[in-house]
Amino acid sequence: MRHVRLLGLAVTVALLSFAVAACGGGGSSSGNGGGGGGGSGSFVTAGIDAPIYAAMLSNGTTALVHLTDAHTVQATFRGDAPAKDAGFDFTNDLGDSVSATPAGDGYSGTLTMASGDTYDFTMEPVSRSNGGLYRNRETIRGEDWIIGMIVLNDGKIVGAARNEISGVVERRTTLSLGLKWDDPTADP
Repeated sequence: MRHVRLLGLAVTVALLSFAVAACGGGGSSSGNGGGGGGGSGSFVTAGIDAPIYAAMLSNGTTALVHLTDAHTVQATFRGDAPAKDAGFDFTNDLGDSVSATPAGDGYSGTLTMASGDTYDFTMEPVSRSNGGLYRNRETIRGEDWIIGMIVLNDGKIVGAARNEISGVVERRTTLSLGLKWDDPTADP
């Protein structure tokens, strides 16, 4: 049964990867990005070579920021949406913090983990119709995991899964992409 589940997950990822590649680039969809950073919209890290990947959703009232290095770091923040051309500072329940300032059409910032480790990141407006943050909850080997995957503007998919009990973060390549997270006030 376990092999059937893993095969199903692998097929799901392969099909979603094909769909992402087939969709190609695209213009900015309504509500995404905008000049000068801030306000409402969706933002993602610029490219696959980043030390940490970030995605932000903002509806003009609430902002949700998710960051991962696709290996061991996964941090999520929620707070008041920054005004257009303004930065933000958020702290989560684990003691991690993130701060950013407007940079061009996006943001430049720093993630500081409760451990003291820091990671710099940049974000730009989402330019793909399928770009942005995807979240999912799955039970794997009897354990509950929360998955955060980011589709970058170049079509690459990065992400990790965090065990909801132990807090362990693992890079996962056989997970379903999940559902696109469009509402920063909703939970996965």
